[in-house]
Amino acid sequence: LFAVLIVFIIEVVLLIRLGEREKKRWEELEVYARENQERLLFNYQKAMEKRGGNQDSCIWRLMPFCNPFGKVEEAMNYYALRCEFIRPRDKTRPGLPKDFRFDMYLSICMGEVLGDLVEISIRTWLCLEIFFALVYAVSYLPLYAIVLVYFIFGWFLFGWMLLISNTMNRIKLQLIPRINIHATVNESSNLLSQDLFSPPKYLNKKLERRTAIGRYLKGEPANKHQLLFTLADRKGPE
Repeated sequence: LFAVLIVFIIEVVLLIRLGEREKKRWEELEVYARENQERLLFNYQKAMEKRGGNQDSCIWRLMPFCNPFGKVEEAMNYYALRCEFIRPRDKTRPGLPKDFRFDMYLSICMGEVLGDLVEISIRTWLCLEIFFALVYAVSYLPLYAIVLVYFIFGWFLFGWMLLISNTMNRIKLQLIPRINIHATVNESSNLLSQDLFSPPKYLNKKLERRTAIGRYLKGEPANKHQLLFTLADRKGPE
């Protein structure tokens, strides 16, 4: 139980630090998107002309932190999402002012998500207890067996993290509108115009009825967003 509590404390501290880092990064991107739009587009065009500057590559989906042009693409992703948010494609929905603080909105949403993550469910407590019980049982094995078990477990975690990274980045790229890299900016061109962006790829998905097994395990998909998540909840927003 003590080890579980230590893990819980470490998780809370890491989530707080992660939240602070992301909030600061969003503030920088917000200023960049509102005040340096020409420079943003110029840097993105240059990055796309160079070899390796493509976030759709499998290697960069697995290890985005190694992408040499990751910061440039991240800035353009933020700008594209901001444009999509304040100027909805659905003309029946009202838009937002150009000076809307999208970074503050994201920070509020992140705070709610982190709050949910900190609240550990009974299922998670049970899994942790079983995990530490298994660790304790492994300690009674011979030394070579202990080394082998931890070696296999370490590679398993590495593969699991790569799978999560690839899945999350695939979902992110499906949600982000893509800009035409040949677009130009001048005094009469408004970067907030959606003519410069192609619709997010997830909009091309068809909201089809799941099989009987799929309906039993996941229920019917509530919307196209939910189709992006392999292990989506049974119920989602309409």
